Amino acid sequence: MRDQILDVAPELWAEHCKARCLGDSILLAATIDPEELAIDREAELHILHGLKAELTELELSVLRLYISGKSYAQIAESIGRSTKTVDNALTRIKKKVSKLIRANNPEQS
Repeated sequence: MRDQILDVAPELWAEHCKARCLGDSILLAATIDPEELAIDREAELHILHGLKAELTELELSVLRLYISGKSYAQIAESIGRSTKTVDNALTRIKKKVSKLIRANNPEQS
C-alpha cells in the first residue's frame, strides 16, 4: 500500500510522513487497534488520490510549498504569482480537502 501512496503524490506523502513525529506514532500504536489504523491509512490514501485528481497544477504547487513551511510571500515568489493568488488557491484547497474528508467519512458530515 505504501508504494501506491508514493505513486499518487510522492511529495505530499513525504511531507505528510515528516509531519508525524515518533512520539505520535508510538502513542497511536498504543491506543488504536490495528484494524482502525489500517482503515485510517486507507482513508489517507483515498484522500491523497482525491487530491491528485481534484487539485489543479497551481493548487498542487501551492500545497507542496505550503506543506514544506513556506510563507504566502515565499510561495508567491516561487510560483511567480501574487500573494492573493496563493491565498485564493489555499482557500480552494481547504474546501476540496474538506469535501474529500466528508466524502470519506459520511458519518462525520
